[in-house]
Amino acid sequence: STPLYSSAASDVYKRQGLSWNDLMAASLDYQEDNVSVTFTSNVMQLSGKTVDIAGFMLPLDADTKQRNFLLVSSPPSCFYHFPGGAAGVVEVFSEDGIEATWSPLTLRGELVLVENSETGIIYQLKDAKMID
Repeated sequence: STPLYSSAASDVYKRQGLSWNDLMAASLDYQEDNVSVTFTSNVMQLSGKTVDIAGFMLPLDADTKQRNFLLVSSPPSCFYHFPGGAAGVVEVFSEDGIEATWSPLTLRGELVLVENSETGIIYQLKDAKMID
């Protein structure tokens, strides 16, 4: 089958054992005031661990250094439609900030799984740093 992520970053996904396909395979149950999630075993094994993930930045504000932004699997074409829906988005937190870019980037940080989300964000990357 065709991968759901950018081929430019596929080597990183294979190398780290974290793929957008695994992330997007989560089962989501939309309820009145939150989203309940069942994660794949591959993703559960990485919870709380340091992982590398490549993708594209979706800035949440106008700062040149982004401390909180969204990472998506494909270049953003519409702010309101993320590839893969809620399971295709990682909320990133970086204390030092990461330079805003539309180019692909690879990040390293702690993977946090949000099993019951009021915001619809089910994946977070804490203490993220850019690598290459």
